[in-house]
Order: sequence, then C-alpha cells, then structure tokens
Amino acid sequence: MADSATYAPQFASQADREAELLRLLKGEENDALGYRQSELQQQQIDALKHFFGERYGDEEDGRSQVVTREVFETIEWTIPDLMRVFAGGNNVVYLEETSQQDAKF
Repeated sequence: MADSATYAPQFASQADREAELLRLLKGEENDALGYRQSELQQQQIDALKHFFGERYGDEEDGRSQVVTREVFETIEWTIPDLMRVFAGGNNVVYLEETSQQDAKF
C-alpha cells in the first residue's frame, strides 16, 4: 500500500488533471469564504474592539462607563523596543564558521 503522504493520483488526461485541480481550488476558496463569516471572525472583531478601548454597548445610566486600555498601552509601549531588537542593525543574522566543514556553507 502506498504511503498517503507520497500518493499522487493518476489521471487519464490533462483535462482530468485540470478538473481535479479546479475542484480542489474551489474547495479551498469555499473554506476561506466560510472562515470570513464564521463565529471566530466575530470573536476577533469583538476582541479588537475591546483592545482599542471601544465601549461594550451594555452601559447603564448611573453606572461607571470606564473602559481601560492597559493591554493596548502596554503593547504600544513595548513595540519600539521589539522593533529595535528585530529590525535594528545591519546584520540581522551573523553566522561564524566553527570548523572547516562549516566554511563551505
């Protein structure tokens, strides 16, 4: 029995091969479109609204309506330092050979 990771279907013609490719691509496209309308997408939208400090929408008169943005502010405060670490300097990666075998790479 062939290993499923290396299995490649055999097609009678180029047209069959193209039809199968088109079928697979349509399936991927439908999955991608379905993702955009999923519950996960709505959760991400809600999380971003909270992250940016937008009101929740369930505020009551006479009650506190404070919305904090500590997470947003902490991330924004940290980004410049992270940018210096990951984008600073001329040599992003420097490799030094330790043996003669390493020199050819």
